[in-house]
Amino acid sequence: MAEGKDFDDFFREEYPRLVYSVMRLGASITEADDIAAEAMTTVYVRWHDVLNPAAYAWTSARHCYLARVRHRRHEVACDEAGLPEPWAYDELDLPERERAVLSLVERLPEAQRTVLRLVYAGMRTREIASELGMPEATVRSNLRHARARLRQLLADEDLL
Repeated sequence: MAEGKDFDDFFREEYPRLVYSVMRLGASITEADDIAAEAMTTVYVRWHDVLNPAAYAWTSARHCYLARVRHRRHEVACDEAGLPEPWAYDELDLPERERAVLSLVERLPEAQRTVLRLVYAGMRTREIASELGMPEATVRSNLRHARARLRQLLADEDLL
């Protein structure tokens, strides 16, 4: 437990950051809010046992997001009519340049977008391969293509 902090203070301080972090992985604002709430519930249940609540909440949220990505991949295969929710970065107070880069990331194919976000979140290619159920070589290939395409998009938009 964080010394001198009660859960209410922790929640007020960390919840918005957690929602934003999950959105940066690729969740819509609604999905990020749900995931952050679930992660905070997990922290609350274990509040007196957790040494680093912020890290525990982030790890829990990341695992929840990845589980949803895996589930969504199976769902899309079964239901081609299902469309993901629109991205809601406009609802966040982001600098204009960051908002522009995030909109360019949205233009990448889903596999490349997911891998790029997970690498940005600090995961290694081996972890990503395991979490997404794909070969590590495929993860590296998606990452290479995502970086090349994003570099091209950034240059086209004069954001480099």
